[in-house]
Amino acid sequence: MWIHPMYLLAGTIFIAHQLLQKAWQISIPLADQYLDPLLCMPLLLGIWQWEKKLLFRHQITTGEIWLLTLLLSLLFEIGFPLLSPNFTADWRDALLYFAGAFLFLTFRTKTSN
Repeated sequence: MWIHPMYLLAGTIFIAHQLLQKAWQISIPLADQYLDPLLCMPLLLGIWQWEKKLLFRHQITTGEIWLLTLLLSLLFEIGFPLLSPNFTADWRDALLYFAGAFLFLTFRTKTSN
């Protein structure tokens, strides 16, 4: 099955950043704070789209994309911080989840024509 370059790029950037941050203890403050929320939705939505195409032979809808983004934003930025002091609520992260969903939609639309 063909993999769109957006997913490969997002996955490569995510893995490279995790290695820099966790394995080699190299900090890039802006990336450490905001890269994971930006890449989260393109990666998760790409996996979900692959699953839906494989099992049901159709794409996820735009409404499903925005609903999942909203639910995960609420869970990650309100739910988890309420449940554990190890999590911090940050409205900028929520904006980045939506920006990532927008990127996903933009690239998906370009490739489905």
